[in-house]
Amino acid sequence: MFKNKKGLCIIDAALLFESNWDKICDIKWLVYVDRTTQVKRLIERDKINEVDAIKRINAQMPLEQKIKLADFIINNSKDLRYTYEQVDILLNIALNGGNNE
Repeated sequence: MFKNKKGLCIIDAALLFESNWDKICDIKWLVYVDRTTQVKRLIERDKINEVDAIKRINAQMPLEQKIKLADFIINNSKDLRYTYEQVDILLNIALNGGNNE
């Protein structure tokens, strides 16, 4: 029934590289924001202060290192529509090899 069908499994893991889950992935996408936005969103989401937000970010693998490990980069610093447009492009590449099939 699924012969010649393409499949896709998405793992949403903030610590993908730190946990070595990237080893089981064929393609790795990195969604990132600039540091100022990252701190602001973390404070708002987790209701923590700036010092704790920065500590949490600093405990993670540096963004520059993650960029080197990722196959594709999604900039999440702008509005949601911009992020969705990037995701649509990458989904097309993943599912169709970039062709509009």
